Amino acid sequence: MSVCACTPEELLTIPTGLCLSQFRRETPSRLFFTNCDTEIPTGTDEEVGAAMKVLFESGAVMWTPELANFAFDEPTYDEIQLSDCNAPQQLIATRSFTVEDRTKMDLTTVSPWTDNPYFDYDFYEYVLTNQVNLRMQLAYCSGDVKVIENSFTARAFIDYIRSTQAGGQSTETKKLRFAFQGDFLGFDVKPTYNWISAGISL
Repeated sequence: MSVCACTPEELLTIPTGLCLSQFRRETPSRLFFTNCDTEIPTGTDEEVGAAMKVLFESGAVMWTPELANFAFDEPTYDEIQLSDCNAPQQLIATRSFTVEDRTKMDLTTVSPWTDNPYFDYDFYEYVLTNQVNLRMQLAYCSGDVKVIENSFTARAFIDYIRSTQAGGQSTETKKLRFAFQGDFLGFDVKPTYNWISAGISL
């Protein structure tokens, strides 16, 4: 016997004639970060994009270079059993992903003149130190951006990719892992703007 009586709902049926032979091809490319108290704009894609452009230009958003080797883990689940008469409910607990940054960031300024050949180290040190206060956005090669409201924890370390040629130099990579409460790629998380269409310069 179920705990609650059945409540009929209007079904969400697939419209007749809808083309069902297409694929959605999207490749994650970058990560954007904002402070947790930054108000993310709402509205149409164009309105959100225009407002986000202002945030980018004001320095309220930090972003990574194009990244490589995104790998998304399956969600983990908690099983909650309300009573012995019912099967346990599975509730999403966490989800994580790994990615690599193989880009060297050498920051040079003219006035005053400074040269920081390890700006990428400083960037990820900042992310690790301030992760509790940061929120993430996932950007795709197409320019689409998904805003992730879930908080996250981050890990990062330096590793090396060995050359496939004998005697060749290894390539440095920063390996990153982010874990979120809940499913940051749930079906309710859809792109809210396109940074390329919004004219945002990175």
